[in-house]
Amino acid sequence: MDTLLVKRKGTDGKTVQQKISWEEWQALVPSDVSGDPVKMRAWLLQSGIEGISYYHPSDHKGGESKAHGKAGADEARGLGVEVDPTVLVAIENHEVAYQFNKPKAETYLKYFGPMNSDARDMALTASYIDTAASLGRDGNPELSNFIALTSSKHNAELLTGAESVLPSADGLDPDKVSKLFTELRKADYRFPEASVEQLLDRIKRECLPTEYNIEKLEKSLQEYVVEGNITDAEKKGVLEMVNNRNAKQIGKIYGAKMKFISLALRAAEKK
Repeated sequence: MDTLLVKRKGTDGKTVQQKISWEEWQALVPSDVSGDPVKMRAWLLQSGIEGISYYHPSDHKGGESKAHGKAGADEARGLGVEVDPTVLVAIENHEVAYQFNKPKAETYLKYFGPMNSDARDMALTASYIDTAASLGRDGNPELSNFIALTSSKHNAELLTGAESVLPSADGLDPDKVSKLFTELRKADYRFPEASVEQLLDRIKRECLPTEYNIEKLEKSLQEYVVEGNITDAEKKGVLEMVNNRNAKQIGKIYGAKMKFISLALRAAEKK
């Protein structure tokens, strides 16, 4: 765990990776450079070193290698001293931002959902420090992953809040509500809504029961009766179920005939 992976350009122009222990690295860096970030950067460029990362030993038995965050937290637990649990969470999750190429509430809840608020704040802080300290070749940090993480946090908090106060499907189509929440958990953009109330307004607008133009529906169904695709009794049954706001059950009753009935229903939807 004390091994660095140093990357530099080889004589053929290809990147060469070298595993160096911490002691070897300290011996390699000139004494007047160590501790001075400006001199260190100049020395790195002069030495052709393009990147330094931690070497993650692979599990040769075929299992998944343990990330150094998890390894570090496990090491701290074995020190024989009391370590604040939130510090352990921070150590274990300091690289979590790199799981976020795009905003996604589902991913945020996977990592942060089980945490309490103190652990969550500490993990986010550690992740920001880690991201901001990882400098690119231009000397600046690349924060896009952390920004995607904060957008995921925004989305997840709005969704969780909306789920907790959403009326029990009264006046809404429960199937539409379920489908929309599934889509929003996987959405890869930051929600434009700034509050739970605004997101609830959006949900209520998009999940109202579908309304039908009965006159248009009857006309469409009649065409299928004339063509012999459905019977007059089936037409009357569909109209009765729509009038009774029981359209969700139509497919269960008319089975194969839904090939035609669905077309009529879509054509008669009120926009």
